[in-house]
Amino acid sequence: MILRKMLSKIIDSIRISSEFFFIYEKFLMRLGKILFTEYIDRIGFITDSG
Repeated sequence: MILRKMLSKIIDSIRISSEFFFIYEKFLMRLGKILFTEYIDRIGFITDSG
């Protein structure tokens, strides 16, 4: 009985952490995309003006 409770707690924590990781990964990808486009725009601006 105690083992089953511990197992369910472990499974719940794994589920929560995987959901958190998925949200964090989406956030990182969006942030990376924004930073990358900003960087490309700056390079394009520098090469266009130069």
